[in-house]
Amino acid sequence: MEKCFWIFNKPANCSSFRKRGKDDVFNYLPRGKDLRLIDGLDFRSQGLIIVTTDAEFSSACRRNPLPKVYRMECKSRDFDFERLKSREKGLLLEGKLYPFEVKLFGKAERHFNLEFKITREPYGFLRRLALIFKIKPLRIERTSLGLFHLGRLAPGTFRPMSIKEIGMAEEMLK
Repeated sequence: MEKCFWIFNKPANCSSFRKRGKDDVFNYLPRGKDLRLIDGLDFRSQGLIIVTTDAEFSSACRRNPLPKVYRMECKSRDFDFERLKSREKGLLLEGKLYPFEVKLFGKAERHFNLEFKITREPYGFLRRLALIFKIKPLRIERTSLGLFHLGRLAPGTFRPMSIKEIGMAEEMLK
């Protein structure tokens, strides 16, 4: 069977899991293939998901999680960036410490953007972090996953990986 790899921009309000009667990522992807998602996103978040038919690559990504970059467009009156930055060594959730890196972009009076770099996190980590730090996320978007980048791909669309990207995926298996 031919190995296929795609970059998919999951739209917001779409499930990363098959849900009968609900909008899910599989409604947007090629039919008739045994598709595997690398690192799904929560229902409300949008952004990059790698889709493949390669079981070996999928398993390798589960064993060795890829670093992820997220952009969070926010609204808040009581946001303390220094407090958030001071917790980069890790946020304790469910008895585990989850480190992250964060940068602040374009802070206006009530709106700002954050960029997070995370390697391992529980499902819904950024939304839980937002609650703890009194941040109201207007939008969360994953822009990269390992060496793979979303670029200008519109939500709800996918593209085949380039030869270079497939080479990077195969290199990860070595």
